[in-house]
Amino acid sequence: MLEPFSFNYIFLFIEYILGALAIVFATILTLYRLKVNFVSVSLALFGFSIVLWDVLVFIHRTAATYEFSIQIFKVIGVVHPFILGFFFLTFLNIWRTRLLNLLCLAPSVFGSIIYTFFVEYEMVEGAFGWSYHTIIAPHATFVIIFFTPIYMASILFVLIFLWLKAASKSLRKSLLYILVSFIIFQAIGVTVTNFILLQVNPNFPPLGGFFYLATFLVIYHVLNIPSKDIITLVPLGYSKMAEDFSKLLKAFIESMSSFPEQLGIRYFRILSYLNERGLGDVLSFDSKDSRILLNIRGDIEVDTVNKFIDLTLTLLESGELDKSFGSFLVEFINKNYSVLGAALVQVLKRHENYVRSERLFEMFSKDLKQMFLPKGFSLNDFEVFSKNIGITHDVFKISNFLLEFSSEDYLPRVLDFVKECLCNGENVYVFTRKGSVLENALNMFENLKFVFLSTTHSKVVQLNERISFVPAGDISSILGFFNTITRVGGCIVFDNISDIIILTSFEQAYKMIRHALDILSTGGSHCLFLINKNVHGNSILSAFESLFKYVLR
Repeated sequence: MLEPFSFNYIFLFIEYILGALAIVFATILTLYRLKVNFVSVSLALFGFSIVLWDVLVFIHRTAATYEFSIQIFKVIGVVHPFILGFFFLTFLNIWRTRLLNLLCLAPSVFGSIIYTFFVEYEMVEGAFGWSYHTIIAPHATFVIIFFTPIYMASILFVLIFLWLKAASKSLRKSLLYILVSFIIFQAIGVTVTNFILLQVNPNFPPLGGFFYLATFLVIYHVLNIPSKDIITLVPLGYSKMAEDFSKLLKAFIESMSSFPEQLGIRYFRILSYLNERGLGDVLSFDSKDSRILLNIRGDIEVDTVNKFIDLTLTLLESGELDKSFGSFLVEFINKNYSVLGAALVQVLKRHENYVRSERLFEMFSKDLKQMFLPKGFSLNDFEVFSKNIGITHDVFKISNFLLEFSSEDYLPRVLDFVKECLCNGENVYVFTRKGSVLENALNMFENLKFVFLSTTHSKVVQLNERISFVPAGDISSILGFFNTITRVGGCIVFDNISDIIILTSFEQAYKMIRHALDILSTGGSHCLFLINKNVHGNSILSAFESLFKYVLR
């Protein structure tokens, strides 16, 4: 057993414990710098596996007994195959993030199983504590000797591939550092010292901890080298659309801010997305590696632009592209839609749900907006209710309204409210009595959902997707339905407050409306409330009017 505070003990402490602490510190800084993404997580797992290995090796070498040292080393046999696995995963994720990359951990799992069940160890005490000899079953020996070089070669292939694909000199230089460090410290250093020298001479100073530390610190150093490349987009085209497209591509690159620039993560991610759509040749670096070139001479191909629009909408939907890019995309489409033709319409229709949910279509020009109109609607219906009361649609969709009526002359205003909601892609929920005038007037619209206020139902009943029944006198059930609608978003027509007052009381109805407005203010819904002014005095009307900014008479 090593004497504490002896030179060799301190050597091991520095190599394994202080080395582990250095990696923990570097890993935390790396996560802070790269933020949480697939690359940073896999790199953190690489660092964590080294730290775990460092601590276990220190415990194994300084163990008080032979038996304890062997037990710890068996755990090391389970852990150590994952160090290379997470290293491999990191650089696969830099090229292209996908679940398929996790298959690179299969050899690590397989290796861990082999070392657990088919490898035995003998400990030999030397100058640097316990060293080891491996006793490997013959068939396991063949598997280890045959597959380990193949696995190493696979990692080298990925590193060389990234190095060759790197667009700029600084990125190639960074990846070359990592490639060379992997060859020196992992492929040669760890293999030679751990599997050859230590097997022959147990007194040989262990260096594996230093090699793993050096590998991680090279990556950490590369991550902290400031980028000297100035990335500006230079269009080579001659058409106006080519100039607009270059600006769109620049906005696209800048909107990929969730992917850091270090290690070329953003560049490789952009390249992989473009390659997936056959657009990989659209971008390149110039001879000085300082500018991104738009590889277009002459008029840009319409098919290329439409493919790119399709790609960006897909990335916006998945959240991999910053939402702010949507405004740049709409601006480009508005300027060039007449050139892009029917293919653009197909692309926009394919992503119609997203375009509606994010309200992008509201920024389209009138001609483009028409493709999002429901059947039987006109362009005026986009703001038909808003304009009539002197507000914009942006104000409309965050406001609630009280409509005081005395006869059926209120129906046109309700119809306008419903039209504006439907035209702008919102779900509409109508609270009314079964067989009411309002139900008959609104039955012409296919996508409405009716919530019938019933005096015969004692609980909420959903008949089908379009029809539900709610107890008319149960305030909590009505508010519960408001809560449900607010979670999914939509417009509400509530017909009417007067019935609630008659069925319950003024106090109950007032509390219900006040709570309903609180619920609506926290979500993405808004409502048109109706009240019959002929059956209430001024005091009751004034009480409800005080709750609303917009009162229609």
